[in-house]
This record gives sequence, structure tokens and C-alpha cells, in this order.
Amino acid sequence: MGRRADNNGTEYKPRVPAPWTTAGRLGMLKSGLSQFWAVLSRGNIVNMWQRIFALYLAALAANAATEAHFLNRTVTVNGTEYRYVVSVPGDWTAAKTWPIVLFLHGSEERGDDGVAQSKAGLANAVRNHAGHFPAIVVMPQCRLKVSWEAPAMEAQIMAALDASAKEFNGDPQRTYLTGFSMGGYGTWLIGARHPTRFAALVVVCGGIQWPAPHKIRREEPYMAVADKVAGIPVWIFHGS
Repeated sequence: MGRRADNNGTEYKPRVPAPWTTAGRLGMLKSGLSQFWAVLSRGNIVNMWQRIFALYLAALAANAATEAHFLNRTVTVNGTEYRYVVSVPGDWTAAKTWPIVLFLHGSEERGDDGVAQSKAGLANAVRNHAGHFPAIVVMPQCRLKVSWEAPAMEAQIMAALDASAKEFNGDPQRTYLTGFSMGGYGTWLIGARHPTRFAALVVVCGGIQWPAPHKIRREEPYMAVADKVAGIPVWIFHGS
């Protein structure tokens, strides 16, 4: 992997305790709560605004403990460097294993900036509701003019997943695959190609075969995919 940085360009060294680790966040929370209780204990000599400010500090510390952190990463496959993003819970610790989710974006986020895919779909949900996602979320980016089923894209997907699982202590028994639109198609195909890797699939607005005349294959693909994913729990969303 290449230079590691967060979305703001700050270099990240995973072996050095960072302020968003459990110890750092709990320290902030403890400090905020200590100030809050100290203010309350002073009773009537403290005015209302001081109490509100102390409560605000405690709330900020508590929020910081759960906020997800989006980190920039790179992986090199067959001589080509690919950028991807990893979302890490604010209370992440190496003391335990974590669920890990591989998220495949839709066609609009294709490119090589390594950022667009972290601003759509599941990525937005994690940003806005971090407390609902106590998991590592891996967000690779598909290159222009290809889809996730291309061999090179499949290779970089699995490489990014492997690297993230190793770095952030991902649980191999709780590894999940999801995607929407083009990523939904990719979820079916990648899941079928790696049926023992994923504990479950979540397909949003995806399919097996693209509904375009020039992309329809002569062979019947549905049973082939169904046979491969038959042993994997699948949750499918489509339409309104």
C-alpha cells in the first residue's frame, strides 16, 4: 500500500495511538463529564450559561467517541495503484475483531480520484448515522468505462478488502458485501465468484444481466449465479 492519509490529507500511522482510538475518545468523554459534574456540584454559584456550556462540552466529547473516520488508502495490483477509502468507527480498538463491509458504488462515482465513492450511498449513511454502523466499511472505486465485473476491478476489490481486514482487524466470519445500481450488479457477480468469503449480500437496485441488447449474453446466467450464492443470506432491494 502507498502513503496513508485521511480525507484531509493527514498521514495516518496505524501503530501509533491516534486521538480517535478508544483510549483517546474515552479520555475526552471523561474530561467533558468531569467538567460537567464539577459545574453541577457548585450549585447556585454557577449561572445557567456556564452549566449549558459544560453540558455542551460533554456532548461534544460523547459525539467524538462515535464519529466515523474516513481514511484514504491505496493498493497496488499488477503494477497499477488504486485509491480507496476506509471508514473506521470512532471507538475502534485492536483489542477485538470488527465486522467489515465491502461497498460497491454505482456508475456515477467511477473514476480515479479515490473520493467520489465515499460521498454516495452507504458512505453517506455512515457519515450521517455513524452510531448505526459499528463496522469497518471498505469503499473501492471502479475506473471509468468499465464495471465491477472486469477482472482488474475484481482484483483491486479483493486486494482492498484484504488490506483493510488486516489493518483494522476485520472479522472473516462477519465480512459482508453490498452495492447499489452498478454496484448491485457487482454484488451479485463478486459474491458468486467468492461465495465462501462473504457472510451475507445486500443488493440494492442490481441485477445479473444488464438490460441492454448489446450486453445480453447468449448463455442463461441466472441459474449459474443462483447456484453459487445459494448458501449465502441475501437481502434484495429494488424500486420504491
